[in-house]
Amino acid sequence: MGDILYQSELRILWAQKKLDELDTLVDRASQTALQVSSSQAETERMLVLFGFLDEVQDETRRLVSEFLFHIRAALDYLIFVLARINTGTEQDDTQFPINSSKQVFEGNRNGGKRDGLRYLTCEQVALVESVQPYNRFPLLKLFHKLSNIDKHRQLLKPSVSRITRQVPHTQTDTEIVPPNQVRVDFEHTFSILLVDWEGLPVIETLQELHSNIAEILDLFDASLR
Repeated sequence: MGDILYQSELRILWAQKKLDELDTLVDRASQTALQVSSSQAETERMLVLFGFLDEVQDETRRLVSEFLFHIRAALDYLIFVLARINTGTEQDDTQFPINSSKQVFEGNRNGGKRDGLRYLTCEQVALVESVQPYNRFPLLKLFHKLSNIDKHRQLLKPSVSRITRQVPHTQTDTEIVPPNQVRVDFEHTFSILLVDWEGLPVIETLQELHSNIAEILDLFDASLR
């Protein structure tokens, strides 16, 4: 990506760093769950696991919030740069819009102070519209919801749940397993979902969104050249 969009590129890198931290968090949670011995008393196991669930949920909220902040900044900087290039000076109140329909998008293009694209050319506005949720990147609609909630300082509500799954039992040479019987072991992992948005898995959804935003930046970088 060119130097013109350096700040947007930097924000994308920081957003990826938050996703990496989130992935590490989930992996650490699963490893902790696995270390809880089945020989421990049930009450003790539950205290350990539920305590860690709370920790994972709080940390998930923070990392998702920081991810959204960097993604939002990357998109807004696109419009800021275009306005500066077009007018020769920095402009206030520029913003990358995310609209649910063509009617809403066109209704916001009135040239007034609330029109974040008023300093862009017709071709540039058309490029912005081409990546709107109703045209090319539907996941931006979810991002807009999450970003608005975060912007208004409301807590995101990811759901962290423990998943118990069966795994084949590894038989030792000295172990005798009765005929016609198969032993299984149980292991615990963690799943983090955006429960307020159709139960979408957090990491996979945000990774896809990150990929979408990177693609949008590439489109604008190509147009600037």
